[in-house]
Amino acid sequence: MKKHRLNRTIVVLALIMAVGIFLRCYRLNALPPGPEWDEASVGYNAFSIAQTGRDEWGHFLPLIFPAFGDYKNPLYIYCTAVFVKLFGLGLFSLRLTNVIAGVLVIPVVYLIGKLIAGKKVGVIGALFVAVSPFGIFFSRIAGDGIMLSSLFISAGVLMELYFIKTQKTRFLTMATITFILAMFSYNLGRVIAPLLLLTIFAVNYLGAKIRPRATHLIAIVFAGAALLLVGQQLRFSLSSRLQYVGIFGEKKGLTLEIDEYRGQDKNDLRAKILHNKISFTILTMASNYLSHFSTDFLLNYQNHRNVSESHAPPLYLVQILFYYFGLVLLFHEATVRKTGKRRWLLVVVIAAVAVAPLPSTITEGAPSGKRSLALHGLMELVTAYGLVVFFTRLSWKKISTRLIAATVAVAYLVNVAGFLWFFFFTYPNLYGNIYAMREREICDILKKDDARFARVVISRQIDGVPYIFPLFCLQVPLQTLWQTRRFRFIDGWYYVDRFSHFQFVDAVEPEIVDQLPKGKTSAVFVTDTEKQTLLPRLINDHLLTPAQMKQQSLPLVNDPQALLYLYIVKP
Repeated sequence: MKKHRLNRTIVVLALIMAVGIFLRCYRLNALPPGPEWDEASVGYNAFSIAQTGRDEWGHFLPLIFPAFGDYKNPLYIYCTAVFVKLFGLGLFSLRLTNVIAGVLVIPVVYLIGKLIAGKKVGVIGALFVAVSPFGIFFSRIAGDGIMLSSLFISAGVLMELYFIKTQKTRFLTMATITFILAMFSYNLGRVIAPLLLLTIFAVNYLGAKIRPRATHLIAIVFAGAALLLVGQQLRFSLSSRLQYVGIFGEKKGLTLEIDEYRGQDKNDLRAKILHNKISFTILTMASNYLSHFSTDFLLNYQNHRNVSESHAPPLYLVQILFYYFGLVLLFHEATVRKTGKRRWLLVVVIAAVAVAPLPSTITEGAPSGKRSLALHGLMELVTAYGLVVFFTRLSWKKISTRLIAATVAVAYLVNVAGFLWFFFFTYPNLYGNIYAMREREICDILKKDDARFARVVISRQIDGVPYIFPLFCLQVPLQTLWQTRRFRFIDGWYYVDRFSHFQFVDAVEPEIVDQLPKGKTSAVFVTDTEKQTLLPRLINDHLLTPAQMKQQSLPLVNDPQALLYLYIVKP
């Protein structure tokens, strides 16, 4: 009988995995549209590593990739390089690492749920992960190792739970390794992994009572890896990263808000006491942190234009009460009801949920789904725990209990169907234009006609880093790039001005057209605003007739910065 139940569980998990794989792979090379600029950068650097072992700037097997000056984490690029080598450079190979990571979160959550509350919680948690809006969206983009880091955080928690239960040091070693990998996958891992390691070391001393020698050895391994990463950060001047995305700094909203309040109160003593960095930082961070548990973040669709943020919320409407109930229940059982190993298992899970929002808390734009993605898997697990305990406490002999369960199941299916319709059908039409549609138009033109152009000029009014798209789409050889590239380094960012026959300018002025090769065909890609400036000059110089101009303009639907390209033949 036990064997039969085990096989049934395996079959159910296999079906859940199949659903998760399908939802993450279906039309992967088209949804979301792309590549957007971070995806193109990751893809070309992976292509570069696969071809030469060096990144686009010539660094051999770097531990961090300068890219645009934003310094991308290495693990995702190296994993992607393997798939690029196998399948070639494209959206499918580019996104496959996050897809695999997103799928693997499903069994990890099952195992965590099984350890803390039994198979039922594990199976339901796995189902919730398989059809999670965050799980589906963030598994299908490749701007960084977002889902990869989330997987390693969850796996680290799982390994620590196994260690507490079995007292086998190898599980603690594996937990340490996975947390280190999370640090090399995405920036959220650099905040969460050290905190979770400190937490589990404390738990081990208090509850599991690990042998000191093993603890010290593991701590040394982690410290060595952490120092290696920090050394790379200092080498590439990454200390300014938090100034760029964080809430701190002289030009950031926190400081500006303090100055505004002080100005209103004439900067007197009372204003200095009430409106200072300490008080404002505490209040701002508290507000940011709590926002990750608000219904606005958990339930509402967000209408923003950020390509790396999900427009859909992390939970479905029907899940919210079970999520809150699960949080309260876990905390109560860990602090009041449970003792022994069971208590420490719950403490580790609660600690993971508690620290997961911190990377988003200390950055602008909180709550951010991308920077709080360590919650993925944990939220679904807590929800499953709350749901199972809720129905366990009811009598299944009552018709009312069965009606409630049926209502919840139907509501959940309706919620899931509504999201899937939104993501696969409505979302591309509403938000597809923010995913590098203009850049893909340029790529399509270049793939078809690049050989006939003596020069290609692309305005940065179309895209801030336009150079990466010809590199990605045409798979420009590394030697060609390195030998012909001209660039500037300004305020920590790389501005590539040209390579080969490509030129990238802040804005296309008539003087740029004057410098095009004579007697040859060139392509100039401009925005509508630039077109209005150029058109009279081009017609007066007989480079284009009005009829030719009309024929060779391609405004994109629903895009105020419509791409227009000009084929210019200099006499």
